[in-house]
Amino acid sequence: MTEDEGVVDRIVHSIVNYPLPIHGVFVSDNFFVAVARVAEVLGLPAPPVSAFETSVDKYRSRLLQNVPGQTARVTSVKELETLLASTGRGPASFTPNFPMIVKPTKGWSSECVSKVNSLEDLATAVQKATSRHGSAAVIEPFFEGPEIDVNFILVDGEILFSEIADEPPCDGDSKDATVHATFSPEALTLPSALPADEQAIAKSTLRDILVNMGFRTGVFHVEARMVNSTSEYQKVDEGVTDLVVKDQWNHHGSRTGLGSRAECNLVEINARPLGFRVTVPSRHISAGAQYWSRLVYVPAPAAGTVRWSSKLSPCEELKRRRPDLAEHVVLGVDYCVPGDKIDLYTDGARTYVAHLLVSSRESRHHAIKLEQEVLKAFSIEILREVKRCEATPEASEDGEGNS
Repeated sequence: MTEDEGVVDRIVHSIVNYPLPIHGVFVSDNFFVAVARVAEVLGLPAPPVSAFETSVDKYRSRLLQNVPGQTARVTSVKELETLLASTGRGPASFTPNFPMIVKPTKGWSSECVSKVNSLEDLATAVQKATSRHGSAAVIEPFFEGPEIDVNFILVDGEILFSEIADEPPCDGDSKDATVHATFSPEALTLPSALPADEQAIAKSTLRDILVNMGFRTGVFHVEARMVNSTSEYQKVDEGVTDLVVKDQWNHHGSRTGLGSRAECNLVEINARPLGFRVTVPSRHISAGAQYWSRLVYVPAPAAGTVRWSSKLSPCEELKRRRPDLAEHVVLGVDYCVPGDKIDLYTDGARTYVAHLLVSSRESRHHAIKLEQEVLKAFSIEILREVKRCEATPEASEDGEGNS
């Protein structure tokens, strides 16, 4: 399907001329706006077009919580230079306050997302972001605090189901991260270890944003950060870093760090196509989560061509070799098949070859340890491409060559 000016009319024409009744349309995120327009033309149930236009544009979605002067949109380094030259001229002018985040206004995952700490880095990051799909770049504040992924099922604005996953720090979160560090996610942990009041703030804030946009019914995956949280990531023992309550007592015996109330800052909104009944099976189990779980993303260990020597996929091979881990693997999804060519990075983000979900009925700490064992035991064969060099005339005469 080609997304051009005529795509809406073509879809409408196909539906109108289809011999059987059609009661709704849904699609992958690449075509959300176009299909929302189709639904609007045909009077089919769907959120408003404006809601999807905002959700797929990271600049427009940032403006939902923006403080004037903190966010900007540019289409090139030249436009950035013009913008910076006008800094301070007017109440709403853009003023860089480092560190900041630069990312494409339209994109997936963490492609071409950069943290910048200087004007020089800012130009580098804008060049990287605007080269992605010819998209503009959004420049926004970097919010310090635990990152969370929140899943919602809404019906008529009511939360039927919600869950919060903790996303541990990635390369880009490091204090000494450069503009080239990535924000590719490494894992997710459920249920969240944030205090109950902060989880309530996150759900309330993000639900209100969705509803105010016009999203009243649907499935949504929303990413955010908790600023002024009472929790932070610390090493809890050798090899394990997790979200724990901050040490709030100073050396004088006074409590510290409680001056500001925690707040939830939106990172991005991912609407999901609603293709199943949600009113009945989407009620929370009264006892809460049934076990602790950890979702781990497996990065490509090398660039090259994928091979399966054992004829089993890497996830299945892992379970065969390690039955002690297999009993904890709830789900294993391989992204590659034999013959696929992969790189270490794809559009500025880490390339992943699989993800696995592990569970523990013992503790959150145990789930994290299991994830580490799974990541260590996971193996995928990558045939690296070796470039051959032509033999020099001198080497050829001697019968020797380079390869």
